Amino acid sequence: MASGKQDYAEGNDNAAATHFDKALSLAKPGPQRAGALLYLGVVFVGGGKLAEAETAFRTAVAQDPSCTECGFNLGYVLLKESKDAEGVAALKAVLPQLKGTPREREVERFIADPARARKDFAPEFSLRAANGEPINLDTLHGKVVLLDFWGAWCHPCRQTVPLLKQLAQGFDPAKVAIVSVDEYDSSEVWSKFVQENLMTWPQARDEDGSLKRAFGVQGFPFSVMLSQDGIIIRKFKGWGPGWEKVMREEIEAALKEH
Repeated sequence: MASGKQDYAEGNDNAAATHFDKALSLAKPGPQRAGALLYLGVVFVGGGKLAEAETAFRTAVAQDPSCTECGFNLGYVLLKESKDAEGVAALKAVLPQLKGTPREREVERFIADPARARKDFAPEFSLRAANGEPINLDTLHGKVVLLDFWGAWCHPCRQTVPLLKQLAQGFDPAKVAIVSVDEYDSSEVWSKFVQENLMTWPQARDEDGSLKRAFGVQGFPFSVMLSQDGIIIRKFKGWGPGWEKVMREEIEAALKEH
């Protein structure tokens, strides 16, 4: 199943589905089969195949009722299909298992407003900035947000640092938040690079890779722009000539929307 996960991370949905189908045919009944169905369902959601995803998640829950992620995804896809009552019930069933996690807040938002699932809202997350301040959807609400996924090991990422510095200096931090999220570096390497390059805008580390997975990061650098209401506006993969100009124009356009 590792090959399927790699294909999915790289955006190769068809190849990922093939791998997960194969894993499903070899999986033992119970948690192993539920895991294969879960990943297959996620691929279906990414491809807009909601009915197939619902079937996969329902079967996953039946195979392993204790699989919280299976139950969450079932509730989520039901909401996306406008089956609100059933979706809310599924989410309420897994809510106790999510207590104290970023996903708990996400589920609470879906339960309070099921229509959120039919918009491209950013997933709930919780980071701690280098200065100790919390970074999450609540602290960022009301601002246009640029989440910059990078690593000191990544040569193209290092080339974007001066451009991000220009963007950070060019916008009011009360209206625009640029947050650089480090992937794969040790805390020592990350801290040294940030200090040496005077990266004074908010910096954080995605220590367990959960944020990268939640936003579907594919390659580096990778940026995600959010509206003031936390809706994903656009994703940017890689960089090239004119990158900073495009980012600036997108941010300015997002500010005018509110």
